[in-house]
Amino acid sequence: MKDSLFVGAHADPTGPSAQPLSAVEIMVTLAGIPLAVLVVCGFVLAILVMIV
Repeated sequence: MKDSLFVGAHADPTGPSAQPLSAVEIMVTLAGIPLAVLVVCGFVLAILVMIV
């Protein structure tokens, strides 16, 4: 999954700026996964509350 994300973000992964961007993207991905999970859970809870 990480490889596909990097390939999608960088058309040319062998570019001169591939390494620093990859490190930043890894940190953003690790920080973004729990945030995305919390956002999805929040939406699901909000929908359930509205239905009930």
